[in-house]
Amino acid sequence: MPPACAVPLPASLLNFFSAIAHFATREDITIRHLRLELLFPADDFTRAALKAMAG
Repeated sequence: MPPACAVPLPASLLNFFSAIAHFATREDITIRHLRLELLFPADDFTRAALKAMAG
């Protein structure tokens, strides 16, 4: 299965998969259509690259 999101960098490619959370209530119109997408590293190279970028 291909990654959900691929980010090309000059020397490599970072691969991510995503999870989407959808919040919905009948009472509160302000969050009725709120969606949150989280991206997670899809491979070891991407995980290591993100750790290196974080310091």
